[in-house]
Amino acid sequence: MAESNSGDSRPVPTNVMSVAKRRRLDEELLLLFDEDSSCSVDSDTSSSSDSSSRSDDDDLALYEEMFQQLFTPPEKRPKDESYLEKTVAAYSDEEFRRNFRLSRSVANALAAEFAKSPHYPSRTDRGGLPPKSPQEHVLSFLWYAANKSCIRDVAGRFELGESTHHRMMYRVMAFLLDIAPRIVTFPDDLEKLADEFEQ
Repeated sequence: MAESNSGDSRPVPTNVMSVAKRRRLDEELLLLFDEDSSCSVDSDTSSSSDSSSRSDDDDLALYEEMFQQLFTPPEKRPKDESYLEKTVAAYSDEEFRRNFRLSRSVANALAAEFAKSPHYPSRTDRGGLPPKSPQEHVLSFLWYAANKSCIRDVAGRFELGESTHHRMMYRVMAFLLDIAPRIVTFPDDLEKLADEFEQ
């Protein structure tokens, strides 16, 4: 990245234009937007019409190239369409357990409890897209945790953005940490079992 020396420190890609060309374009843009200097720009450009027409064509091509680089919308990543609704719903109980490491009934119970928890973003009055379902939260987290997948893979599989999936995982982990003390328990007769084992 090169830097222009015309008073601003905006980085300019060197493959797009040279520093001198960028400085000249910055000065021309400042003159174009300055109402007081519009008359002087017209008088300067009328003196050399041939060189300015070539320069204008070059500038136009350069502006078009810069516009394309700056304002081209990002390409959409391919994602599995309706993976949760079609594919996961068609899993047998055995296949569901192999992929998510939990039975379907336990996963559904976790999703139902997650929906009631303060960790689930149930507000819909904030605008934007509606929040993802509790089922999507729990199952995408389980897939990530059970299959040692990367966030990119899980996000693509469940039709999510990577940052969205990251936030969803954070919510589910916080929920699981909250319910862990009452769900994950050791048997009461653990001491008795240890004594029997020692004998």
